[in-house]
Amino acid sequence: MQYVGIANTLRLPALTIPAGETKNGLPIAVQLITTVGQEKALFHFGRIIEKDFRGYRRCQLL
Repeated sequence: MQYVGIANTLRLPALTIPAGETKNGLPIAVQLITTVGQEKALFHFGRIIEKDFRGYRRCQLL
């Protein structure tokens, strides 16, 4: 939680991308943080990571 707090406290643009899951099916994600005004680059790299990794998948209900 501390890493999310840093971006929020400093008011920095951030994006979290699903990148995989554990053996137990729990999500693993990558968080990108950039400076103000670089949102276009943030989404650009977010699309690349999402395409190369698993991307978003809705969880399966037990």
